[in-house]
Parts: sequence; C-alpha cells; structure tokens
Amino acid sequence: MNAIQRIWDDNNTIGGKCAQMGELLGLTGPVKEAVLMAAFYDESYAHNLLVCRRDSEMLMFLLANPPAMHAHKPQTEEKKTTELIGKLSSAVWRWAKTGFSTVDEAMLDKRLQSCMTCPNLAGKPESLLYKALSGNNEDPICRICGCVVSKKTRLTSENCPDPHPQMPGVSRWEEAF
Repeated sequence: MNAIQRIWDDNNTIGGKCAQMGELLGLTGPVKEAVLMAAFYDESYAHNLLVCRRDSEMLMFLLANPPAMHAHKPQTEEKKTTELIGKLSSAVWRWAKTGFSTVDEAMLDKRLQSCMTCPNLAGKPESLLYKALSGNNEDPICRICGCVVSKKTRLTSENCPDPHPQMPGVSRWEEAF
C-alpha cells in the first residue's frame, strides 16, 4: 500500500487528509482538496507528486494544476492477457539463458523493500493468468510492467522498469538498466 493510499484509508476528515498529504510532500500547510482527490484517483499524478516533492518548482506546478476528476473511481490500466503472456514468455526465456538463477537473500530483500515502497505497487487483478502465476491474493503487482512482484524480484535476469527518482541511470532497485 502506498503512502497516498494510507492517507486516504486513514479515519480522518478530508481536511485532515489534506494536511497529511501536505506533510508527506514537505509543505508547510495542507494541499487543496482537488490535489488530494486527483492524487488518489490518478496514479500518474500521485507518482509525479511523490517524485517531485524535493523539486519545489515542479511540485508547485503540479499542485497548481491537478488533473480534473470526471469520475470518482481509480484509473487503472490493466494489461491485456496477450501482452502479459508475451512479457512472461520473454522473461522466462531471459531467465532460462541465465540457467534459471535467482538472486541471493540480501538482493531479494533489497528489491522487495524497493517494490513495497513504490507508488507503482498495485493489488493483483482478478484474472486467470494472475491466479495461475500466484495463488496468493495478497501478492501485489507492478502497474508499469504488470509483473507479480514476488516472482520478478527473485530473477537475476529481470530489472525494475521504473527509473529511480533520485539516482539517474538506475532503476528503483538501484540497478543499472
């Protein structure tokens, strides 16, 4: 669960949630309600807010220009099954070329920690493919690539698809692309 989701799920008033969001972004006061709503319902906007929280100029631009919310439901982009099967096949082929090697426990812990704090972490969709890959309904996926986190983080042949927000040239796993 990401930081914005935790704020949203907190048993607080909207004003309290706005204040919490302001604190999360390093502001001296609360965000506008439109910013809070947009961050909850538009995952890209939320991601951009979190990535830019140390860049005051960009953060102020984002805060002044939240996307308009036309519907009150999260915007998700579920990957098509055929796209996921293609990605899975490619991943298994890359993994096979490494002799089916897996990362050591320290690397696995580091990768999992990065994924668990990532704004791109999502709950697993209800689809046959995800059920086949992982019977655990609590097993999160990456919104960017659609991979089951607990599976992808183990493979030496795989990398995080998202650039690290503070370290150019490496992924969120702090590994070169």
